[in-house]
Amino acid sequence: MKCAYCGKEAKGTKEHIISSGILGLFPECFMTIDGDRGKMYPSDPMVKDVCSDCNNNKISYIDSYAKQLIQQYFIVKYKKDDKLDFDYDYVLIQKMCLKYAFNDMRARKLDYSFFDSDIINYLLDEQRTSPLRNVTIMAGLAVNTSPAPDFIFGNNKLRWGNNPIFLSNSIIENIDYNTGKITIRENNPPEKFECLSVSYVFRFNSAQIL
Repeated sequence: MKCAYCGKEAKGTKEHIISSGILGLFPECFMTIDGDRGKMYPSDPMVKDVCSDCNNNKISYIDSYAKQLIQQYFIVKYKKDDKLDFDYDYVLIQKMCLKYAFNDMRARKLDYSFFDSDIINYLLDEQRTSPLRNVTIMAGLAVNTSPAPDFIFGNNKLRWGNNPIFLSNSIIENIDYNTGKITIRENNPPEKFECLSVSYVFRFNSAQIL
């Protein structure tokens, strides 16, 4: 097997798509829902095309930071008026999102040609501390501001996916709590962005990162 990161021929090891350290913070999220294949299974999502050295050494620093970040700030639930004093490393968050997107694309057999040698080397090199200029990270608190209570949406603590649809307004226009009638907003076209090659969205409990 050719390692997806270093490119060397080696025995493949199972690489978690999302860090096992992060998954362990949310034991209630024990089922993996594979939307592409229409399957659900009680095990962690993984991809098996990474050598042991890359998996356990070269790229492990990214997962270590990711777990520390989520554990420190985002295992709690925030309300719409809450404020958060957030101390972060932009480069490591950028690397975290790139690594998880790269893993997910390979697992789902998507086109991952965006991840050229420079991006791969960026992930492998812990000493590279300048962010990639062609990759933008935006983040915010995931707070339910809709008229629908949280339980209607189910367990959304851990979610990720590519090509999210960006809407200028909410999908639900109104909920009649007397009748239960839900009115969907009719005129709500998706936003479009020129020169956007790849887009991913990640939900880590109260954090949402694009």
